[in-house]
Amino acid sequence: MTSVSRRYLQELLAHSGVEEELILRSDFGIMAFHGGHLEAYTDHIAVETAARCDASLYVVRQPRNLRWHIPSSRFRPEESDRLRAFCNHVRTVITLHGFRRRHMPDSVLLGGHNRTLASVVSQHLRHALPEYVVEDSLAAIPIALRGLKADNPVNIPADQGVQIELPPRIRHQHEFWSSPTFDRSQPIHEAKPPAPVRLVNGLAEAVHSYRVSL
Repeated sequence: MTSVSRRYLQELLAHSGVEEELILRSDFGIMAFHGGHLEAYTDHIAVETAARCDASLYVVRQPRNLRWHIPSSRFRPEESDRLRAFCNHVRTVITLHGFRRRHMPDSVLLGGHNRTLASVVSQHLRHALPEYVVEDSLAAIPIALRGLKADNPVNIPADQGVQIELPPRIRHQHEFWSSPTFDRSQPIHEAKPPAPVRLVNGLAEAVHSYRVSL
């Protein structure tokens, strides 16, 4: 079977323990299809961000015993009713990914074709995460992480979207996800809450700013 005809997403979803979640809300979508134990905590960040800004959500989670990295362009809507429903419902999307580059430990990379949205997201994340380098210049992003292929899910909706690559440093600060004092219904206004909280709040604010500007 050639790589073109092979149904990668269908194979992945057939694995025991793989979870696929869809929530349809507004026509702005948040995705994390390399979630679970592959690009750890991208699914948590997606869930929290989508809840805060009334965005639709699509997540795929891999169990602890499976870490299969399927290229984004192999996530085809025709192989999943939920992914197809998501892509048909939303107009604009943010996809959340994890990456690791030794020379970029503190970088947050903004790829994808919707450069207007990328500019809005970069403004909010630079304010929320001053200790990180938020990069929205495609020329400065490694080619493999730019998210520019037409069949990448970030570019399928009508207004396309932004692919956000997050380094391990911010994704692995996960203690707050299970904290009994973490109120998911309200933004956190401490002097300096944990970086993942500031990331979620910054993303939600960016989505709101982008939508009201249309």
